[in-house]
Amino acid sequence: MGIFASIRQSFEGRAPERPDFAIAGQEIGDKEVGRSHDHDVALEHTDHELSGMTIGIEHVDADGSVSRRWATIVTAAEVDGHNRLLCHCFANEGLRSFRMDRVINLFDEHGETFDVREFLALKASPTKARTGGGSYRSVLRDGLRVLIAVARSDGHLDDKEVDAIMDYARAEGARKGVTQDEAALAELRRYIERLQPSGSVVTSCIDRLTNEDKATQDNLLAYLANVVRADGVLDSSEAELEKLIAKRLERKSDNSPN
Repeated sequence: MGIFASIRQSFEGRAPERPDFAIAGQEIGDKEVGRSHDHDVALEHTDHELSGMTIGIEHVDADGSVSRRWATIVTAAEVDGHNRLLCHCFANEGLRSFRMDRVINLFDEHGETFDVREFLALKASPTKARTGGGSYRSVLRDGLRVLIAVARSDGHLDDKEVDAIMDYARAEGARKGVTQDEAALAELRRYIERLQPSGSVVTSCIDRLTNEDKATQDNLLAYLANVVRADGVLDSSEAELEKLIAKRLERKSDNSPN
Protein backbone atom coordinates (compact mmCIF):
# COMPACT_ATOMS: atom_id res chain seq x y z
CA MET A 1 0.00 0.00 0.00
CA GLY A 2 1.34 3.46 -0.90
CA ILE A 3 2.31 5.95 1.76
CA PHE A 4 -0.53 8.33 0.93
CA ALA A 5 -3.03 5.47 0.91
CA SER A 6 -1.79 4.31 4.32
CA ILE A 7 -2.14 7.79 5.80
CA ARG A 8 -5.57 8.33 4.26
CA GLN A 9 -6.75 4.95 5.55
CA SER A 10 -5.67 5.96 9.05
CA PHE A 11 -8.22 8.79 9.11
CA GLU A 12 -10.88 8.27 6.44
CA GLY A 13 -14.20 6.97 7.66
CA ARG A 14 -13.50 7.97 11.26
CA ALA A 15 -16.25 10.20 12.64
CA PRO A 16 -14.99 13.44 14.22
CA GLU A 17 -15.03 13.45 18.01
CA ARG A 18 -17.46 15.85 19.68
CA PRO A 19 -15.24 18.46 21.40
CA ASP A 20 -15.85 19.34 25.05
CA PHE A 21 -17.16 22.79 24.11
CA ALA A 22 -19.82 21.37 21.72
CA ILE A 23 -22.37 20.62 24.45
CA ALA A 24 -25.39 18.65 23.30
CA GLY A 25 -27.63 20.77 25.52
CA GLN A 26 -26.89 23.79 23.32
CA GLU A 27 -28.57 22.08 20.36
CA ILE A 28 -32.25 22.84 19.71
CA GLY A 29 -34.88 21.65 17.26
CA ASP A 30 -36.59 18.27 17.16
CA LYS A 31 -36.83 18.00 13.38
CA GLU A 32 -33.95 16.52 11.37
CA VAL A 33 -32.80 19.43 9.18
CA GLY A 34 -30.40 19.54 6.28
CA ARG A 35 -29.82 16.67 3.90
CA SER A 36 -28.19 13.32 4.63
CA HIS A 37 -25.34 12.00 2.43
CA ASP A 38 -23.12 8.96 2.10
CA HIS A 39 -19.50 9.50 3.07
CA ASP A 40 -18.36 9.16 -0.56
CA VAL A 41 -20.01 12.50 -1.43
CA ALA A 42 -17.37 14.36 0.58
CA LEU A 43 -14.56 12.78 -1.45
CA GLU A 44 -15.91 14.33 -4.64
CA HIS A 45 -15.19 17.87 -3.46
CA THR A 46 -12.00 19.76 -2.75
CA ASP A 47 -10.60 20.85 0.58
CA HIS A 48 -11.80 24.14 2.10
CA GLU A 49 -9.88 26.53 4.34
CA LEU A 50 -12.11 25.53 7.26
CA SER A 51 -12.29 21.78 6.61
CA GLY A 52 -12.19 20.07 9.99
CA MET A 53 -13.45 23.09 11.97
CA THR A 54 -16.13 22.39 14.58
CA ILE A 55 -18.75 25.14 14.76
CA GLY A 56 -22.38 25.64 15.70
CA ILE A 57 -24.89 25.99 12.83
CA GLU A 58 -28.25 27.73 13.13
CA HIS A 59 -30.34 26.63 10.15
CA VAL A 60 -33.89 27.13 8.87
CA ASP A 61 -35.48 24.40 6.74
CA ALA A 62 -37.83 24.90 3.78
CA ASP A 63 -40.89 24.66 6.05
CA GLY A 64 -39.54 27.22 8.51
CA SER A 65 -38.23 24.75 11.11
CA VAL A 66 -35.21 26.24 12.91
CA SER A 67 -32.47 24.17 14.52
CA ARG A 68 -29.11 24.73 16.17
CA ARG A 69 -26.60 21.94 15.71
CA TRP A 70 -22.91 21.39 16.44
CA ALA A 71 -21.03 20.07 13.40
CA THR A 72 -17.55 19.64 11.97
CA ILE A 73 -17.13 21.18 8.52
CA VAL A 74 -16.00 18.70 5.87
CA THR A 75 -16.06 21.14 2.95
CA ALA A 76 -18.11 23.83 1.25
CA ALA A 77 -19.30 22.88 -2.23
CA GLU A 78 -22.03 23.16 -4.82
CA VAL A 79 -24.26 20.09 -4.56
CA ASP A 80 -27.33 19.68 -6.77
CA GLY A 81 -27.28 23.32 -7.80
CA HIS A 82 -27.00 24.81 -4.30
CA ASN A 83 -24.01 26.06 -2.30
CA ARG A 84 -23.89 23.83 0.76
CA LEU A 85 -21.87 23.21 3.88
CA LEU A 86 -21.04 19.51 4.04
CA CYS A 87 -20.59 18.62 7.70
CA HIS A 88 -20.41 15.80 10.18
CA CYS A 89 -23.47 16.55 12.34
CA PHE A 90 -23.14 15.39 15.95
CA ALA A 91 -26.93 15.29 16.49
CA ASN A 92 -27.35 12.35 14.11
CA GLU A 93 -23.70 11.25 13.84
CA GLY A 94 -23.72 11.40 10.05
CA LEU A 95 -22.74 13.47 7.02
CA ARG A 96 -25.28 16.18 6.32
CA SER A 97 -25.37 19.23 4.08
CA PHE A 98 -26.89 22.59 4.92
CA ARG A 99 -27.85 25.02 2.19
CA MET A 100 -25.89 28.21 2.79
CA ASP A 101 -28.87 30.39 1.89
CA ARG A 102 -30.74 28.70 4.75
CA VAL A 103 -27.97 29.04 7.34
CA ILE A 104 -29.00 31.90 9.63
CA ASN A 105 -25.78 32.10 11.63
CA LEU A 106 -22.72 30.19 12.70
CA PHE A 107 -22.00 30.37 16.45
CA ASP A 108 -19.27 29.49 18.92
CA GLU A 109 -19.39 28.08 22.44
CA HIS A 110 -19.84 31.57 23.90
CA GLY A 111 -22.95 32.19 21.80
CA GLU A 112 -21.18 34.72 19.56
CA THR A 113 -22.55 34.50 16.01
CA PHE A 114 -20.93 35.00 12.60
CA ASP A 115 -22.37 35.60 9.17
CA VAL A 116 -21.85 32.38 7.21
CA ARG A 117 -20.70 34.09 4.00
CA GLU A 118 -18.15 36.28 5.74
CA PHE A 119 -16.99 33.37 7.88
CA LEU A 120 -16.38 31.07 4.93
CA ALA A 121 -14.73 33.78 2.84
CA LEU A 122 -12.57 34.78 5.85
CA LYS A 123 -13.14 38.48 5.11
CA ALA A 124 -14.18 39.96 8.43
CA SER A 125 -11.49 40.57 11.04
CA PRO A 126 -13.50 38.90 13.88
CA THR A 127 -13.77 35.85 11.64
CA LYS A 128 -10.02 35.74 11.14
CA ALA A 129 -9.51 35.96 14.89
CA ARG A 130 -11.99 33.16 15.55
CA THR A 131 -10.35 30.88 12.98
CA GLY A 132 -6.79 31.03 14.19
CA GLY A 133 -5.07 34.39 14.17
CA GLY A 134 -5.00 34.91 10.41
CA SER A 135 -1.29 35.02 9.59
CA TYR A 136 -0.28 31.97 11.62
CA ARG A 137 -3.05 29.86 10.12
CA SER A 138 -2.39 30.89 6.52
CA VAL A 139 1.42 30.59 6.64
CA LEU A 140 1.53 27.33 8.63
CA ARG A 141 -1.70 25.70 7.45
CA ASP A 142 -0.27 22.45 6.08
CA GLY A 143 2.14 21.81 8.94
CA LEU A 144 -0.49 22.61 11.55
CA ARG A 145 -3.04 20.26 9.99
CA VAL A 146 -0.54 17.40 9.81
CA LEU A 147 0.46 17.81 13.46
CA ILE A 148 -3.16 18.08 14.62
CA ALA A 149 -4.18 15.00 12.64
CA VAL A 150 -1.33 12.89 13.99
CA ALA A 151 -2.03 14.04 17.55
CA ARG A 152 -5.69 13.00 17.09
CA SER A 153 -4.86 9.63 15.52
CA ASP A 154 -5.10 7.88 18.90
CA GLY A 155 -8.65 9.18 19.32
CA HIS A 156 -8.12 12.34 21.36
CA LEU A 157 -6.16 15.59 21.52
CA ASP A 158 -4.25 16.06 24.77
CA ASP A 159 -3.43 19.52 26.22
CA LYS A 160 0.27 18.66 26.13
CA GLU A 161 -0.05 17.80 22.45
CA VAL A 162 -1.70 21.17 21.86
CA ASP A 163 1.20 22.81 23.73
CA ALA A 164 3.70 21.06 21.43
CA ILE A 165 1.78 22.18 18.32
CA MET A 166 1.76 25.75 19.66
CA ASP A 167 5.55 25.53 20.11
CA TYR A 168 5.77 24.60 16.43
CA ALA A 169 3.59 27.57 15.49
CA ARG A 170 5.78 29.99 17.41
CA ALA A 171 9.06 28.60 16.07
CA GLU A 172 8.03 28.11 12.44
CA GLY A 173 6.05 31.35 12.46
CA ALA A 174 9.12 33.27 13.65
CA ARG A 175 11.28 31.55 11.04
CA LYS A 176 8.83 32.60 8.33
CA GLY A 177 8.59 36.20 9.51
CA VAL A 178 5.24 36.13 11.31
CA THR A 179 5.20 38.81 14.00
CA GLN A 180 4.42 37.20 17.34
CA ASP A 181 1.02 38.28 18.61
CA GLU A 182 -0.22 36.75 21.86
CA ALA A 183 -3.87 37.49 21.07
CA ALA A 184 -3.53 35.75 17.70
CA LEU A 185 -1.74 32.83 19.35
CA ALA A 186 -4.57 32.48 21.87
CA GLU A 187 -7.07 32.29 19.01
CA LEU A 188 -4.78 29.87 17.15
CA ARG A 189 -4.96 27.54 20.13
CA ARG A 190 -8.75 27.55 19.87
CA TYR A 191 -8.45 26.77 16.17
CA ILE A 192 -6.16 23.81 16.93
CA GLU A 193 -8.59 22.49 19.57
CA ARG A 194 -11.49 22.72 17.10
CA LEU A 195 -9.84 21.24 14.01
CA GLN A 196 -10.22 17.55 13.05
CA PRO A 197 -8.63 17.11 9.59
CA SER A 198 -9.73 14.22 7.39
CA GLY A 199 -7.39 11.78 5.66
CA SER A 200 -7.85 13.46 2.29
CA VAL A 201 -6.94 16.85 3.77
CA VAL A 202 -3.88 15.43 5.53
CA THR A 203 -2.52 13.73 2.42
CA SER A 204 -2.99 16.92 0.39
CA CYS A 205 -1.06 18.84 3.05
CA ILE A 206 1.80 16.33 3.00
CA ASP A 207 1.88 16.46 -0.79
CA ARG A 208 2.33 20.25 -0.67
CA LEU A 209 4.92 19.96 2.10
CA THR A 210 7.10 17.78 -0.14
CA ASN A 211 7.65 20.92 -2.23
CA GLU A 212 8.76 23.03 0.73
CA ASP A 213 12.42 23.74 1.50
CA LYS A 214 14.40 21.27 3.62
CA ALA A 215 14.46 23.57 6.66
CA THR A 216 10.65 23.67 6.70
CA GLN A 217 10.46 19.88 6.40
CA ASP A 218 13.11 19.28 9.07
CA ASN A 219 11.38 21.65 11.49
CA LEU A 220 8.06 19.91 10.94
CA LEU A 221 9.60 16.48 11.57
CA ALA A 222 11.31 17.73 14.74
CA TYR A 223 8.07 19.03 16.18
CA LEU A 224 6.18 15.98 14.92
CA ALA A 225 8.47 13.90 17.14
CA ASN A 226 7.65 16.23 20.06
CA VAL A 227 3.90 15.99 19.43
CA VAL A 228 3.71 12.18 19.33
CA ARG A 229 5.64 11.97 22.62
CA ALA A 230 4.07 14.98 24.34
CA ASP A 231 1.58 13.04 26.46
CA GLY A 232 4.27 10.62 27.66
CA VAL A 233 2.78 7.71 25.72
CA LEU A 234 4.11 6.62 22.32
CA ASP A 235 0.87 5.40 20.73
CA SER A 236 1.38 2.90 17.91
CA SER A 237 -0.89 4.80 15.47
CA GLU A 238 0.97 8.05 16.10
CA ALA A 239 4.37 6.35 15.77
CA GLU A 240 3.38 4.71 12.47
CA LEU A 241 2.15 8.00 11.02
CA GLU A 242 5.35 9.74 12.11
CA LYS A 243 7.34 7.09 10.25
CA LEU A 244 5.17 7.34 7.09
CA ILE A 245 5.36 11.13 6.94
CA ALA A 246 9.13 11.17 7.47
CA LYS A 247 9.55 8.53 4.77
CA ARG A 248 7.48 10.56 2.30
CA LEU A 249 9.43 13.77 2.90
CA GLU A 250 12.79 11.98 2.82
CA ARG A 251 11.87 10.29 -0.49
CA LYS A 252 11.16 13.70 -2.03
CA SER A 253 14.43 15.07 -0.63
CA ASP A 254 16.39 12.13 -2.02
CA ASN A 255 14.92 12.71 -5.48
CA SER A 256 15.64 16.45 -5.47
CA PRO A 257 18.55 17.76 -7.56
CA ASN A 258 21.65 18.84 -5.64
